[in-house]
Amino acid sequence: MRIAGVMTKSILITGATGNLGSKLRSHFSMTGAYELRLLCLNRSRDPAVIAADLSIYGEGWAQQFADVDAVIDLAGDSGPGSFWASIQSFNIDLTLNVFEAPRRHARRGYRPTFPAWVPITGKLLC
Repeated sequence: MRIAGVMTKSILITGATGNLGSKLRSHFSMTGAYELRLLCLNRSRDPAVIAADLSIYGEGWAQQFADVDAVIDLAGDSGPGSFWASIQSFNIDLTLNVFEAPRRHARRGYRPTFPAWVPITGKLLC
């Protein structure tokens, strides 16, 4: 994407209204150098965020992965007292879907990378 004649990078953030997602979104927005695509359950009804349950694969939200330069996956249930059903849906199934979406829609040569660490405390990120 071009903004004011300058080529910008596009970043897709899952969990965009959660603790870390909202901080990254704020940072990247302030720089003005990035086109942001924001996905989340969007319980806060933020108009800039596409509401999507990423634990259930859907082409509607998966198409947002087309032609992005980076994906930052922060969606998930990080609550220390979470039940298995929530962990399976919002951590395991969601992560598999977030890997599948760019495989189907990203530009050629896409290679997923894995985070060096995963936050363990907190609440459902989105």
